Amino acid sequence: MTARVLVAAVAVWLANWPGVAGAAQEPTLEEVLGRAAEYVTAYQRDFGSLIADEHYVQSVDGGRSRRMESELLVFSPPDDGRWLVFRDVITVDGKPVPDRDQGLADLFRETPVVPAALELKLRAASARYNIGFITRDLNLPTMALHLLAEEDQPRLAFERVDEVQLDGIDTWEVAYRATEPPALIRDAQGQDLLAHGSVWIDPSTGRILQTALRVDDDTIGLTIEMDVRYAPSPDLGILVPVTMIELYAVDLKVLPSQSTDRGPTVSERRPSQRQVLTQTRMTIECEAVYSNFRSFVVEVNFATSPSYR
Repeated sequence: MTARVLVAAVAVWLANWPGVAGAAQEPTLEEVLGRAAEYVTAYQRDFGSLIADEHYVQSVDGGRSRRMESELLVFSPPDDGRWLVFRDVITVDGKPVPDRDQGLADLFRETPVVPAALELKLRAASARYNIGFITRDLNLPTMALHLLAEEDQPRLAFERVDEVQLDGIDTWEVAYRATEPPALIRDAQGQDLLAHGSVWIDPSTGRILQTALRVDDDTIGLTIEMDVRYAPSPDLGILVPVTMIELYAVDLKVLPSQSTDRGPTVSERRPSQRQVLTQTRMTIECEAVYSNFRSFVVEVNFATSPSYR
């Protein structure tokens, strides 16, 4: 065997050695993000339309709490780049919802076309029983996946930060930060609040096993955190969200009441409740657990629907 043939044989042997082959074939971050984008596209097709049971607990500052049992309906309308997710609340703190004449599943079976006004109404109904001082109608487990769609990735900066094993699967923790609008979340004045956080991606397939979404608004001291974990569904053959943990916090910068032409509105001798609450930080903690995913076969078109952004 000549030296040249020997070198070639050694090269082939090294290429088939597991450690060397793995190192040589490790994908780039761009390739992994491309696989994630393809996964999100396929996931949107395979995940919608589904129904899941949701057990949802919310508490405000460790005091007031609420427990809801709901059905979560997920839709991916044809030729529409969104997921539409609605919460059909069945019981609140163990008591049936009194005015629930018709479930959403039955409504959509009877309503082939959903106008924009009805969609807005359904989104409001999904958030109707949320408690706390922060109005929110997008507390839905699939929200962060939108950021990995092919059309949205150019608006984000990504960085690989770690390798983590989740449920026996090797994943890359990839940090992201939105750099330009449109944003997933807006404040009460309609201003974009750009998100940041991490996603845990199986680099070989692009599957997303966990997401962490963070939004901050320094002007009012607002913080939003949303963590979602996914696990395989034996019946559906895809990953489905199993838990969603949320934290909302805000600084209540309540200033003492001002004087008017009728004199001071607050007694100077006794501080008011508004004065006592000055600079107090309040929080809402939530946890949702999902189970019993099943297919929901129905033809529903959302006509001229409002954007989730």
